Amino acid sequence: FNIASGMSYSVLEVINTIQKIKKKNLKIKSSEEIRSDEIMDTKANIKKAKKLLKWTPVWSFEKGIRDIYESS
Repeated sequence: FNIASGMSYSVLEVINTIQKIKKKNLKIKSSEEIRSDEIMDTKANIKKAKKLLKWTPVWSFEKGIRDIYESS
């Protein structure tokens, strides 16, 4: 079973979410270089867990990151 959100987030979205939670606005440096064989997007297929386990994500990505940050 894939237990995940079923959503895809870019590196920039992850960085922006963390900066929002930490109330920071640091400059992001990126070469924007696309490397050969790099996977540009991926997400877990959670249909099987939803169907057989009646499972659905409860937390948003931001809430999960916020909870991790606040508990450390």
